[in-house]
Amino acid sequence: MRYLVFTEARIAALPLPVHGEENYRDPGVPGLSVRCRPGSKSYIVRYRLGGRGSPSVRLTLGAVGSGGVPLGEAKKIAARIAVDVAHGRDPQAAEKAAAEAAKTAKSRMTLGDLLSAHESELHARNLVDAKPMVRMLQRDLVDVLGAQRDPASITLQELVQLRERVRDGVPGQVNRGRAAFRYSRRECTVCLRARSGAAS
Repeated sequence: MRYLVFTEARIAALPLPVHGEENYRDPGVPGLSVRCRPGSKSYIVRYRLGGRGSPSVRLTLGAVGSGGVPLGEAKKIAARIAVDVAHGRDPQAAEKAAAEAAKTAKSRMTLGDLLSAHESELHARNLVDAKPMVRMLQRDLVDVLGAQRDPASITLQELVQLRERVRDGVPGQVNRGRAAFRYSRRECTVCLRARSGAAS
């Protein structure tokens, strides 16, 4: 391990090894290093969760240079990691949890997404009543609860109220037709079946 006060120019001037790797650490930024390998340079942060004697953990921040991580940003990340470690938090665990949460949020379908999928399914089956059914679900379900609503958060009370609203024949509803909307999650299935009555 070699020591070097980091600047963009000094890091750019670091030679790349022909074999293996060389590591340079900035004594003024705890844990932050530049790892040089044949053909590449990257910022890394090393830390120990258990203090002296505990295994060293290495976290790669990203590439050095154009399109990579700016030096200023690398220093900020290293400083945040140092704070986390000082409070007993594992930066890698937090990063994985955040990535998993983002992945879950991205993959979760909204009420509007489910209606779109349901509409595609109806059209694929060439159902004559597809359009009226979709319009009914849009008006009496999605527009009421919100297109961005998480279907898993819909309560039984809300479903009952929606069913009563349709059954009682709110003005503006279609005179006839049946709409079915299902949302399945694990062993649970939430179903809304609504049949409109004749408009008075």
